[in-house]
Amino acid sequence: MGINGSKVSDGKQAEQVIAQTISEHKNIYKMVDMHGGGVLIKLARKCKEMDCYEMLDAYLDQEVRKFMYNGGKGKLMPVAELVKARNKERNAKLGAFSRKKGKGKSGPNILDEFDQGQAEMAGDLKKALKLLDGGGKGGKSESKYREMVWSVDDRGSMGENLLAICLLQGGVLHNLIARKLIQFFPKLINDICTSEEYYGLSPLHLAIVNQDAQFTSLLIRLGADLNQRCYGAFFCADDQKASRTDSLEHEFVELSKNTNYTGTMYFGEYPLHFAVCLGHHDLFRMLLAKKANLNAQDTNGNTALHLCVIHDKMDMLDAVLDAGGNPRLANKQNLTALTLAARLAKKTVCEQKCCIHCIFNKILQLECEKVWTYGASQCVAIPLTKIDTIDEVTGEMNDTSALSLVVYGESTQHLELMDGLIEQILDEKWKAYGRALWLRSLLGFIFFYCCFVSAYMLRPSSATTEHITRGRINDDGETESTNSTNYLQWHPIDTQCHLMYYSEWPWYHGWFRLVCEVMTLVVMLFQILFDLGDIRRIGFQKWFNFLKAFPAKLMFKGAFLFILISIPCRFACSFHEVFLTIDNTMAIISVLLVTQHFLYYMRAIPFVGHLS
Repeated sequence: MGINGSKVSDGKQAEQVIAQTISEHKNIYKMVDMHGGGVLIKLARKCKEMDCYEMLDAYLDQEVRKFMYNGGKGKLMPVAELVKARNKERNAKLGAFSRKKGKGKSGPNILDEFDQGQAEMAGDLKKALKLLDGGGKGGKSESKYREMVWSVDDRGSMGENLLAICLLQGGVLHNLIARKLIQFFPKLINDICTSEEYYGLSPLHLAIVNQDAQFTSLLIRLGADLNQRCYGAFFCADDQKASRTDSLEHEFVELSKNTNYTGTMYFGEYPLHFAVCLGHHDLFRMLLAKKANLNAQDTNGNTALHLCVIHDKMDMLDAVLDAGGNPRLANKQNLTALTLAARLAKKTVCEQKCCIHCIFNKILQLECEKVWTYGASQCVAIPLTKIDTIDEVTGEMNDTSALSLVVYGESTQHLELMDGLIEQILDEKWKAYGRALWLRSLLGFIFFYCCFVSAYMLRPSSATTEHITRGRINDDGETESTNSTNYLQWHPIDTQCHLMYYSEWPWYHGWFRLVCEVMTLVVMLFQILFDLGDIRRIGFQKWFNFLKAFPAKLMFKGAFLFILISIPCRFACSFHEVFLTIDNTMAIISVLLVTQHFLYYMRAIPFVGHLS
């Protein structure tokens, strides 16, 4: 669904796209529809002209109240029932649930035994639920019950109530009706949308999307839940929508951790996150003044700082950090705001196109600690916890570090981050130990290459080509003579095994070739054992991810397989001459692949490194 970002703001985009998805074939839209019509709109217009709102009040009290549980007092419902309805809407045929170790069965609804219409009973019931499962705002665990006000069966297409419809429109008459609704039914301020697309969307979220500071302030004063989370698919990252699964154990939606947070409508889940993503400073400060949790993490583990990085909100980044945002909190991908900026290569050009703003460098500067200052000069210390590739706790490779994400980044934007601190760290690593390791590895490879190529080049190739015309036994039982003066004259039958008889050849074709072959196998086995140690230490997936970043090195490892295949072919030469052909073929392929490994070492030479 296209959004014209050049004409409307982010908040207006969200409002328009939400409104476009609503079907108007429901009773609730007879009161307020999406085209400025409806019974309530007509009443509100007439009452406003008369400056008397008795008719509107009477209609709300008599007609609208019928669509609510217990006349607007609300009703506690099991979260499992709401999740079932959400899951059914997403996948009516499969209805698959993700349960952990057999848990998550909904079981009987204990609320059926209570009459929630009685005020005294409702208060005692809420206290009991807090003790049973940690429900309520003060509970340590997520509540398994939610208070619903508007009847679930009488909601709109997106699971919204009448207040949400008014906020979606945002007109003068709509705001008038919304205020009247809150006045008559104050519990509506925390009544959420229940559809798959907009589950958890509350009036406070909608007021922030509308960027309506007055209505947002009113909702906050009346006790709107600042920690209400919006789990709807509409506000989910595009590359995570296919992975959405439900569990009867909790209300939130389980998502795949593998994401780049694509899409323009991923606003996090909390009202504060919405204000940050929309870049509204007044709403942001208003929520902070009411003690909204600045470091709250959504299902992806992202905080307000992470969302500033994802949406390139440089101005909001300063505001969040000044308000006390924690830059060291990591999300579900183990990425802080700094390393997330490195992974996404966040570098944007200003509106005048005269300068480049780099969120990565901005966060890096903010994390610096000044050691001393003398005039215009200063010395700063930069914590390398999430920057360097070495984990300071385990000493192992940290593939989520900023340096690793920049170096192994696949886009050209990552190359633009290869300056400043990152370049300096790479230079220091190269001077400290990188150059010595590179030289030692190169010398070891040259030794292996010399042994391997010598073993191949010293093969008596003449015997390989002449074994087709090897000596044959004639009709008299005598061996036919050949023109060859080499091994074929001595062993006219087993010519396909000429590579096995080292003592029958001159020393350079025989024993010296054997020494080269043995040294090749020894070095190769040591390298394989070293690789197995790395795989055991960091895991095969991580090891292979590093390996595939260097095609020349990957081909070098692949050559080991062809060398190993040639060994049984050498010993099986007496069975059929095809094994000699396989042996030679494997040797040719191995030489070509091993030779390509020189390109890996050329990467370290500035003159030709970028060409490899």
